[in-house]
Amino acid sequence: MTDSDDMHAHRRNDDTDDMQGHRLQATVDSTFAKFSARVVTPLLLTGLTVFGGFLGTRLITQLDDQGRDISKIKSDLIVVSTRLDEGALRRIDENAKANVRQDEELSKLKEGVTVLRSLVRTP
Repeated sequence: MTDSDDMHAHRRNDDTDDMQGHRLQATVDSTFAKFSARVVTPLLLTGLTVFGGFLGTRLITQLDDQGRDISKIKSDLIVVSTRLDEGALRRIDENAKANVRQDEELSKLKEGVTVLRSLVRTP
């Protein structure tokens, strides 16, 4: 390979330390770098993928549980609302019956006053 064919020749020419290029090449060629590129990186990516899937599954499960809890709360609120409505209707009915009784008593009192007026003549 000639310098004109080497795309990194300009970098090597600019090196003030002739060993820097050799150290870089040695690093690239090192067993650890090859091991990392061939084994560690795929394992890390696989581990991250598995961990992401695990987290996703847990989040989906948690969201499902929260959805069920919200549905239960909604149904409980409907029951409470129905009970409150029944209580309010019962009170309204009791008040209406009390009003009818008071109207009946008022009518009797009016009749008594009318009878008393007719019996008592004012001079």
